[in-house]
Formats: sequence, structure tokens, C-alpha cells
Amino acid sequence: MAILKKLSLIIFCTLLTGCYEDFTPDIDTTPVLCINSLITAGEPINVQVSRTWLYTDREPSVLTDATVSIYANGVLQDESYIPREGDSIKIVAHSDTYGDAEAEVTVPVAVPIGEVTYDTYLNSARIYELPGYVAVGEVYFNLRANLMINDPAIEENYYRFSYTSYCKLQRHPQPDDNPNGSYASPAGFYSGDFREDAEPIFSEHIGVFESIMGGDVYGFTFFTDRSFQGSAYPLHLYYTDCVYRVSAREENDDLFDCGLVLTLTTVSESYYFWANYCWQRDEGTLEDFSNLGFSDPMYGYSNVSTGAGIVAAQSHSTDTLSLKTFIEQVVNNK
Repeated sequence: MAILKKLSLIIFCTLLTGCYEDFTPDIDTTPVLCINSLITAGEPINVQVSRTWLYTDREPSVLTDATVSIYANGVLQDESYIPREGDSIKIVAHSDTYGDAEAEVTVPVAVPIGEVTYDTYLNSARIYELPGYVAVGEVYFNLRANLMINDPAIEENYYRFSYTSYCKLQRHPQPDDNPNGSYASPAGFYSGDFREDAEPIFSEHIGVFESIMGGDVYGFTFFTDRSFQGSAYPLHLYYTDCVYRVSAREENDDLFDCGLVLTLTTVSESYYFWANYCWQRDEGTLEDFSNLGFSDPMYGYSNVSTGAGIVAAQSHSTDTLSLKTFIEQVVNNK
């Protein structure tokens, strides 16, 4: 679909002619402070402070005179402060050279993951009987799952879905492994390709024009509760070409224990708007038209007082989807 978008732009441009003229835009380019911070409930706060710069600047944007103060619920905090869900946090930065900047954000309350159901679809399995091995083979399959979101009705919520695969006996290279980098794992699991297009809500930010021009949701899993606020919603998850491999000489209770760790992140409004801007910048058609001079320039999203940077917050809920029973049945031909 992205190719369709690019081809459409090329065809559109060939229909237009114009002249170009060098000009200096009347924009204030005086450097100001820039604050960036992603606050996570239960983790120390990391704040990056820099200054704005132009591509023509040769001086580094590193600051040597910046100070940062963090307030939680109106109270100045020290370095030991750990943010909690529901905390209202204000970050204030000061530089004698570039002035002041500040931003506020409320750490969202995590929405627990509800029931997770799934179905597996076996593509093929190659299981071997070899002397000295308790299990050898590969299992290829697809996976569909529903993750229930019980959205609170108090206010509009913003979410992000993510996942990681796990295999309890899968071993990764360590610094002290042999020079050739080889290492043995009795089992391994690859979660395949995650199909964002299987869940319609991931594309709620794509307008009709973007859709016609070939915009797609690949890699974008932010969404809102606008269509299901205060009710339950089953998030549809689809993975294709999953692979489990085993080559084990010894019995182990964890031999077939693999699956996915599912994460539902409740994010601040600022985080959602920033992610949406990044998608528009990297994948959207309006940014392409802007670069070609056919629409107004796109400006980056910021909730910092100077208009530079982003202060966002998030809270996580996780659940584990274990495929142990399914894998064990296939390998043992049960």
C-alpha cells in the first residue's frame, strides 16, 4: 500500500508545473529550551534537556547550564521520587542562556487486561525420533487471540498495544560464550508476523484520503477508546508464520513452555498525539505533499511551553499467553 501512495504522488506531480523562488521564511529561529521525557509509573524519571537548532547550525545543542526541577502534585521532588499512577507531574527547566521551559502531564492509571482467548492453526509439523533425544522437530502455525479491554467510563483513554515472545529454555549468547558465537538452546520460539491490519481500531487515525492514497497501519498500535468508551472491547490479534523448534536430550517441565507476553499500555494524551504526528510525518500523505510544496508545512507536536519537545507518561498492564499445551500436544502427537 505504501508503494501505491508513492506512485500516486508521482503521477500527481507530473500533472502540475510551477516555478521556484528562494526565500527566507519569517520565522523566529531564536534557540529555546527543549524538554523530552517519557514518564513510566513505578520507574525513575529521566529528563533530557537541550536547545532547538537549525540544520545550518554548527554548534552542538548540548547544554552546560541547565537545571531541572520535578514537581509531583505540586510538591518539589528529589532524585528518589518514583512516579505513581494518577500523579500530576510538572517538569521545569531553566537555562541562563536559553531561558525557561515547562510541561505538565498526569500519569495515567493502567487498565488491567481482561480475559485473553486464543486459537491456534497448525500449518505443518516435522517431528523426528532420534536416538538420545527426547524431542526434535519444528512446529509451524498461525495464532489468533482476543484481548479484552474493560475500558473505564470516567474519561477518554489512550492506549498502545505491544508484545514480546518468550521461550523458557531459549538461551541467548553471553559475552563469555565461545569466540565463534555458537550456543545451544534446547528450544526456541519465533512469534512470526504480527498483522496490525487484523485489528480495525489500529487504523482509526487514518482518514479517507490517506486510505485512498495507500496509507496503512504497519507498525502503529496506538488507539483511543472513542468507539467503546466505558464498555468492553476485544482487541483482535493475529500472528502468522509462528515457529517453535526443539532439540532436547533431557526431559524438562519447561521444554514446551513458550508464548507471548501481551502488554496494554495506557498512555497520556500527549504521548498519543506525538505518536500520531510521527506516523503522519513518516507514513502520511500530507507530509509528502508538504515537502513538495503543495500543502502547508507540518509542525511537530509538543506540549512544552516553548513548543519544543514532548513530556509524556504511561502505565503498563501485562498478561501471558502460554502455548505450552498446544506445542506439547503437537510434538507428542497427542
